[in-house]
Amino acid sequence: MTLRVLDWNKSKDGIRATLGIENGTGSIIRDKVLLGSALSRKKFIEKCPNENPTDMDPVLMSLDDLLRAKWSKSQNPDIPTEAPPPSLSVEEEQEALHLLQNPRILEELLDAADRLGFAGDENNKVLLFLAYTSRLIDSPLNVTIKGESSSGKSHEMEVMSEFMPPESVIKLSGASAKALFYTARSLKHKLMLIAERPGAEDSDYSIRTMQSEKKIVFWVPQKGDNGRIKTEEITVEGPACFVETTTKTHLHPENETRTFDIYVDESEQHTIKVFEAQDRRFTNPIHPEIRTRTLKRWQNAQRLLKPYPVLIEFARQIPFPTKPLRVRRDRPKFMALIEASALLHQYQRTTKSINDTTYLVATIEDYAIARELALPILKNVLKGTTPKCVELVEEARKLSDDQLEITKKSLEDTLKWDRKTVSKYLKEALARGCLEVSDVGGKGRGNSAKYDFIQPVSDVDVPLPSPDDFKALLNDVTSLGAP
Repeated sequence: MTLRVLDWNKSKDGIRATLGIENGTGSIIRDKVLLGSALSRKKFIEKCPNENPTDMDPVLMSLDDLLRAKWSKSQNPDIPTEAPPPSLSVEEEQEALHLLQNPRILEELLDAADRLGFAGDENNKVLLFLAYTSRLIDSPLNVTIKGESSSGKSHEMEVMSEFMPPESVIKLSGASAKALFYTARSLKHKLMLIAERPGAEDSDYSIRTMQSEKKIVFWVPQKGDNGRIKTEEITVEGPACFVETTTKTHLHPENETRTFDIYVDESEQHTIKVFEAQDRRFTNPIHPEIRTRTLKRWQNAQRLLKPYPVLIEFARQIPFPTKPLRVRRDRPKFMALIEASALLHQYQRTTKSINDTTYLVATIEDYAIARELALPILKNVLKGTTPKCVELVEEARKLSDDQLEITKKSLEDTLKWDRKTVSKYLKEALARGCLEVSDVGGKGRGNSAKYDFIQPVSDVDVPLPSPDDFKALLNDVTSLGAP
């Protein structure tokens, strides 16, 4: 018997193949067969009178398995077939190494971003860069970028990812509920960028699982070679760093407590900076080769980083808030920032061997970087409010002090926000008990609701000492012989 596959494709019902088989007289019997269908296979075998159905059917079933595997591999190449990182020339490696040995590497990052026309809040740029670098540690830092529509959330997320090796970045517009379960590629040390949160809300559970467990393990029934159903264990390796954008003020607590929230600068002053960066693109554009060479240098530097575990010997001495309950998750995120800084500066840090494992040793400088970036984020966490809600409440207080009515219209005029934005953060202020409805108003012009100012958003103190004070604290602890 000579069986030939003349053509095949994957249909919604399975593998559909055009088969040809010689009937012994020199002629060829041709027919289309849905290989996964026993009835379709039986009809084809009946057209082959010289073939034993008992022998022929297993052949067709094996062919179905073979073609399904070939199709699956073509659609979802597994990790061994992923393009490896490019080999670096001696010159490229030296340039990247010189960058990694620069004690002012983060300042150089901001200079490079500015030259390339990347406008944006400097703290956000550095925090995103370190979060992206944290993809190499055991518990990466996950980030949610919040802001109004057209504020530049996705742009900020994407432009800073250009400093990362392309092979480490996965960009998604959306994801279904089980998309991560069935990916054929490893997500270990990957940077996952999700353009807009609504596009990936269905995959919340799988993303949370990857963030917490560093991998996804699930059981799925599969058809074995003998035709019987058996349960197979599928593992998607992590950890991965997840970064997403949203216009929402707050996410579900299960999601929000797993990320650091950063906010896009929506001030008029920053808009002017954005315009200046846009103008430079037209009046003094950077040469494409210079842009490519600059980014490649940073990408190569990331390729030289080794995923060392990090030892933070002063971890016990770092004072941290003990309330609200979510700080149990916020403290590890602060530590992840220290780890990411140490990892980035690994060619400037010492190492220590413990139980045959080599650790990078974090320094006070890493603490100082993490503190500067995390302080505004932790203040928002402890307040429980967004910065724009604080701004709205402060404007309401001023109107109240001046004995002026607090209405949506008066807030629009003083804040220079649109009605939709005022309504959004007014709702948050009411929920926080900072404002209270005094008159629900009614229909028609001049009958809008009125509000009373009740209390400001309480200011909070984050007990993270300055680097100098912390160094003095460590010296005192050392002199007392404390561990």
